[in-house]
Amino acid sequence: GKALMLAANFWNVGAAVMAGLSLAYTALSNDPHTVVLSIFGTAVALALVVLLARLHLPESPRWLAARGRAAEARRVVAAFAGVEADPPPQPEGMGLREVLRTKALGFAVLATVSAANVATYNIAAYYVPYAPGFPYGADSAPVIVAVANVGASVGAFLLLPLIDRSRKASLTSAYLGGLLTALLFWRLAFAAPLAPFLAALFANAIFAEWSWGSLGVLESELFPTGVRATVVGLVTAVAWGVNTALVAAEGLVDAPTFMAMNAAVWAAGVAAALAWHLRGRESARRTLEELQTR
Repeated sequence: GKALMLAANFWNVGAAVMAGLSLAYTALSNDPHTVVLSIFGTAVALALVVLLARLHLPESPRWLAARGRAAEARRVVAAFAGVEADPPPQPEGMGLREVLRTKALGFAVLATVSAANVATYNIAAYYVPYAPGFPYGADSAPVIVAVANVGASVGAFLLLPLIDRSRKASLTSAYLGGLLTALLFWRLAFAAPLAPFLAALFANAIFAEWSWGSLGVLESELFPTGVRATVVGLVTAVAWGVNTALVAAEGLVDAPTFMAMNAAVWAAGVAAALAWHLRGRESARRTLEELQTR
């Protein structure tokens, strides 16, 4: 859980670095064209680093075993463990339709919390400065992006003591905290200077990262290896469909309404997290094989 949490957090670290570089480039040059080219060049350089790293990542030994490629799986295990051994035996494969039928609650919860996470994080960090009537104006966007991503980067480390103790508690606390801080920065946006709003946004981004990390861990645990990537793809498609709809709605509503929609989406995430807390199964401190056979 901790390893997945930290791995997922590099999305936020990268976004925070790019936001900081954007502010630095803007301070160094008044020419928007130069700023855009500088940011683009930095992004391309980082993309090349990511590509090189990906080329050196091995395939999952569990996935290889599930696909009948036992020899390759043993080589991967040997490269990491120093001893050539078979990966854990994989349960009999399940088709996608059967998985969605037997694990309908898990899929519904993950789809809901994923949609809530993507939508609320993007609204707070990227979209709300451009909503009509936003009190701090669109010029505040670079600072808001930087603060939100720094908060999200910090959030991963704060969740580390909890994530491997209870997946349920991690998910529930993430959405309860996210809802409360979303209500707070919604209120402060129309009653306070920028600094208190940014402080509340920073706190909200911490809980957004908690939800992101909890989601990533559950996606890796709740579905069989053979269909996990497909299920995660479906969950992601639902999430970005909701996010796209909210982007389309932004031009039709004012900032107070848009922030109310943000709080409502957080509330939907709370409902899904509570449903899993009450009816789902605790997956912390259990092997993937144990989870798949229950």
